[in-house]
Amino acid sequence: MFRAVIPPVSGIGFQPKGASAPFAIFPPKPARDGGTSVQYENLRVVTLPNAEDWVPEPSWLAWIGSFVPPGTCVTFKRRTPPPVDRPYRAVATRSPCEITVLVDETENRDSVKWILLHEMAHALVTANPTLAETLRAEKRLPGYPVDDDAHEALTEEKLANAFADRMIAEAHRRGLLGGKPGLDRYWWRERTRRYVAPKVYGADVAGVAGGDSTPSTSLLPLVVGALLVAGVGYALTRR
Repeated sequence: MFRAVIPPVSGIGFQPKGASAPFAIFPPKPARDGGTSVQYENLRVVTLPNAEDWVPEPSWLAWIGSFVPPGTCVTFKRRTPPPVDRPYRAVATRSPCEITVLVDETENRDSVKWILLHEMAHALVTANPTLAETLRAEKRLPGYPVDDDAHEALTEEKLANAFADRMIAEAHRRGLLGGKPGLDRYWWRERTRRYVAPKVYGADVAGVAGGDSTPSTSLLPLVVGALLVAGVGYALTRR
């Protein structure tokens, strides 16, 4: 699994230092709202002003770009003001797949990688119509999407959590450091509480590079998650 030799992309790409496969990265271009845009194989990454410190390193993004559906785009956007009552960390459309990751001091570099992989799992589900139709026929509990328990109860959300945890482990196996498992919605909710009300919830959260990252103890649908990971691995071996 994940041992395919991926052919280099033609054009003016270059290889990230330390990459284990010939991933292609193309020079940045100007993007909307004063940001920059970089293409990593199938993944386009747009970084808006003041979000630069949270963007993962090129070799990590190039790896993501090697297995996501063509046309996938992620935008890193600085969130202001703090998320006092906002229930989400990222927003994704289903077709075409465009993901916006909102960053501020409630996130760190590890958690941004985790939430990006979580959203990529949704993208991979969307790319499989049969799987998408099956998962998205599930009835949502009252309170979705603002209630954390109702949100996390969905099978697709559990699958995306399991996928993010498994792929973080795979990234480490490949020597792409950074990222930790278990940085889910409940972990982030505690971060937001501590960030907006430090006198109530304890010390201020650490900065971008730090912060506690205690893994979630909830049981995840590992079998379904493993099947999705295996599907990604099979796709890579077919390239």
